[in-house]
Amino acid sequence: MDKEGNYNWKIVFQDENGKSSYSFNTESQYGISSEYSQGSTKLAEKIDVENGKEIVLSATILGKGDGMVIYNPQQYLEDPTRLEKYDFVYLLKCKFSDKTAH
Repeated sequence: MDKEGNYNWKIVFQDENGKSSYSFNTESQYGISSEYSQGSTKLAEKIDVENGKEIVLSATILGKGDGMVIYNPQQYLEDPTRLEKYDFVYLLKCKFSDKTAH
């Protein structure tokens, strides 16, 4: 996050053939404010990759209130109601396919 509260993202994919990356920015919808609590989590353990199945790689959560509970990121995909009480949520998800890109 930069000093204006905007997010700077960089996504990197690496395999035995090399590395590829993509960078982009998202403008903050809330600015920097002390009224928001912020928490984040990322996928830290191995997970089975299945054709067409979404995987949550990371979650960044912002909310007004007394606090928040942060879960394993995959649990937000399995039970999205856990996110309803927060003001802003950024989920970085991916999905793999066995189809060949053209």
